[in-house]
Amino acid sequence: EPRIYGRENLGSRITHLALQDSRIQVESAEKELLITRILYVGDRYQVPNRPGLTLITGNAGGLKILVDDNEAPPLGPLGAVRRGILLDPKGLLEVKSGRLE
Repeated sequence: EPRIYGRENLGSRITHLALQDSRIQVESAEKELLITRILYVGDRYQVPNRPGLTLITGNAGGLKILVDDNEAPPLGPLGAVRRGILLDPKGLLEVKSGRLE
């Protein structure tokens, strides 16, 4: 049964949906760890609406990023490690070829 993490983040603009098992870590600009876990296929994480949050993932292509229910471009290929991805709604929609432009 898929799980939803961050249910308390009402009105979340950014959601991570696991298409494959994917490790995620989200932290604030102050290095406060908000989540660190493996999202299994079908699991979701609703990201709080806070500026300065960053994502580390161990399987960039295994995550679907939704911004206001719109699918953002992939963060990278399957199995790719990505660090320091700024969880900014506008910026995520502008990701090109796995790189922030």
